[in-house]
Amino acid sequence: MSIQTRRSIVAALAIAAALMARTLTVSAQGTAFTYQGRLNNNGAPANGSFDFRFRVASDALANNIVGSPSLINSVTVSNGLFTAPVDFGAGIFNGSNFWLQVEVRRSGGGGYTTLFPPQPLTPTPYAITAGNVGSGGIVGIYTNNVAFNNPANSFSGNGSGLTGLWQLTGNTGATPGANFLGTLDNQPLEFHVNGARAFRIEPTLTNGAVNIIGGGISNSVTPGVVGATIAGGGAVAYSGFVLSNIVTGDFGVVSGGGGNVADNFGFVGGGFFNRTGGQGATVAGGMGNQALSGGSAIGGGGGNMITVLAGDATVAGGSQNTSGGLVSTVGGGDSNSSLGDYATVSGGKTNRATGMYSTVPGGTDNVASGLYSFAAGTHAKANHDSAFVWADELPADFVSTAGNQFLIRASGGVGIGTNKPFGQLHVASPNPIPQIWITQNTPTDYTRLRMKVATNQFWEMDVSPGPTPALQFWTGSLRMSIDYSGNVSALSFTPTSDRNAKENFESVNPMDVLDKVAALPISRWNFKNDAGTTHLGPMAQDFRAAFNVGPDDKHIATVDADGVALAAIQGLNQKLTDELKRRDAENAEMKQQLKELKQLVEQLRLTTRME
Repeated sequence: MSIQTRRSIVAALAIAAALMARTLTVSAQGTAFTYQGRLNNNGAPANGSFDFRFRVASDALANNIVGSPSLINSVTVSNGLFTAPVDFGAGIFNGSNFWLQVEVRRSGGGGYTTLFPPQPLTPTPYAITAGNVGSGGIVGIYTNNVAFNNPANSFSGNGSGLTGLWQLTGNTGATPGANFLGTLDNQPLEFHVNGARAFRIEPTLTNGAVNIIGGGISNSVTPGVVGATIAGGGAVAYSGFVLSNIVTGDFGVVSGGGGNVADNFGFVGGGFFNRTGGQGATVAGGMGNQALSGGSAIGGGGGNMITVLAGDATVAGGSQNTSGGLVSTVGGGDSNSSLGDYATVSGGKTNRATGMYSTVPGGTDNVASGLYSFAAGTHAKANHDSAFVWADELPADFVSTAGNQFLIRASGGVGIGTNKPFGQLHVASPNPIPQIWITQNTPTDYTRLRMKVATNQFWEMDVSPGPTPALQFWTGSLRMSIDYSGNVSALSFTPTSDRNAKENFESVNPMDVLDKVAALPISRWNFKNDAGTTHLGPMAQDFRAAFNVGPDDKHIATVDADGVALAAIQGLNQKLTDELKRRDAENAEMKQQLKELKQLVEQLRLTTRME
């Protein structure tokens, strides 16, 4: 059975006095007093017969029980209300601070349910000590205008002329230090309102410090604590809650609110159910906040926590936020955690900064776990040291893969020098030209890198998707294309051949080059990754062995192939020229011989005629 209680302690003690001449005699009453309260069962007023067990404790948590319990059986509870006579016997109430622990069960047996927290006993039961007054009574000497009317149990007169009397209308001639309201022994001093304690000053006998307890009668300072202050607040019963303000450590302060607890040098400004657990910690207000490490501070909000090891950490506000690192900070938001030393989460929701010096400025579901890492937007995960990750509203995680990365996921484009990016990446100079941007036209079309080179003139590079993508270059029309197999198509190729860009010139023998070209093996073949296309040409190894040019024996540079071809052509030209010269000489000789032969024939013909 779950039982809740709203209760107040009312002690009904009457002191019978007899006035004889100028002597006032007080005699004590018995040791019993009446406890009245309201008992709730699962939130509703209880009804029926219940057994109560009352205990007296010397501390606010009822760890130390004093004397024997007071058992009251078969108490009738009607609509939650009950009255029980409580008697702990003589010798219990000796002037010390005590708390009353109440336990209850339904009549007929079973275990008792303890009602928490224990309730501070008001000063009223201490009237029982009147039984210790000597038989001579209390004697005072009165002069001037004092008159007692015993039949009416009252007196008249303003007390004028009485030494040491503080009047309701004020006093004159009081000397600080010499005149005071207070005590000369080590007993607490209390002020009551409407019969209940409203202000209590407790001597601690340590370094001249005192404990000051204001507010509700359930407010208390843990025994042995010095220099504590409870300015106000607190209530025995408020909307079904016991809102007791408590100081558990030396020089702790609770300014107000209810249900707050301050530890050593801690400060709780207000709100309710707030707690400091570290030396010098602060909770300014809010609800259910806990600053458990030294020097930590929570500004407000609800359900925020600074863990035990998070020294000098801060949670400014928000809800359900946690600082768990040394000098870590959560600015606000909801369910954020700053767990790395010197880490910061400024706000947002469900963000985490777990790396040392890591930062999450806001957003949702971001994690900065690397040293000096930064994560922002939504679902950004900076898991590596010095990684910067920003992610847009897409629900998928965007995760760093190595340290020192700068990663951006922006489906609307990234603009550098422009606030209207034309593509995924748009880089613009201060003037309109040049500009560069990258755009993905469609997932099935192409991705384009475009650079503006002049007004209405663009240089474009398109990469098509699919298993055999192609790279194309445009300036209004297609200029060059590189297909998946590495084939290049273009209007022309213009490699650098400036003399000023060259050095170490050596002459070559074109005939020698021609001979090597003639001896160079030439074959038909295809590339292994392009079996459908046949090519004709030499192998790079043979080319390198013959001419010793190029970067290695795996490639043939076009400039080298062109040079070898031109040298071979020169060699061929020289060979043809020499051959033609030889042929011309032979022809001239044959012509001379033919001429001489013709002359001889002509002479023979003439000679024959003459004969």
